[in-house]
Amino acid sequence: MRSTAGPDRATLADVTDSDEARRILDAAMQLPQVERARLATILADSIGDGSNQEEVDAAVLAEAKRRLDNLDSGRTQAVPYEEIKRKLRATVERARVRSASGSASGG
Repeated sequence: MRSTAGPDRATLADVTDSDEARRILDAAMQLPQVERARLATILADSIGDGSNQEEVDAAVLAEAKRRLDNLDSGRTQAVPYEEIKRKLRATVERARVRSASGSASGG
């Protein structure tokens, strides 16, 4: 199995006896980096943190109230939508350039 893990990272062979998990990892490691990243995101999202929806909703509401309080008190300032959109587009473009240069080098 080709491993991209560093010397301090466990490989799947170190943590499972499942032949199927090893087969899936072997196949996944042959995919381009972008596709491996997408799979990793999907797998990570599938695990969850054990919170139920009521806990999540309560946490979101508490955070929204905290942010509104900070805005109302002047501790934070609103950022215009156009500025956020400009920064987001620049971030996406930098990621595209990095991805394209990584793909070109066999990433």
